[in-house]
Amino acid sequence: MVLQFLLRVLHDLHAFLFPAHPEIIPAKKTNAANKIELFFIIFSFFFQIFKFLPFPLKKTGGKGLADNTPIIN
Repeated sequence: MVLQFLLRVLHDLHAFLFPAHPEIIPAKKTNAANKIELFFIIFSFFFQIFKFLPFPLKKTGGKGLADNTPIIN
């Protein structure tokens, strides 16, 4: 699963750095568009990492916060 994730990240990075058809020159993007695109790339990268992390809510079965039931350890 981790290997599949790393391959997907490398594939996305390769597709971003080396576009399939470099002879097709895209329109010049503004600096703000580059920053927005970079933000979404970083956000999606961290979201893919956080999917694999066990959060404390899973330990309690999702109880104790939303439905105001006490957490019993």
